[in-house]
Amino acid sequence: MKRSRDRKREIVTGCACGMACGSWDIRAETTCHCQCSNIDWTSARCCKIEILYGSV
Repeated sequence: MKRSRDRKREIVTGCACGMACGSWDIRAETTCHCQCSNIDWTSARCCKIEILYGSV
């Protein structure tokens, strides 16, 4: 099991895991959790979400 964490306070939207592992989940919107053993790398795809208020 290996984890990849977002370090910029963005929301994780997708994950990739090494060793052809396709089993993963996103925890607390900030962490990719690969569920296979002997993973050599993980990667998290993140997006910054902004909510803008005001008149158009």
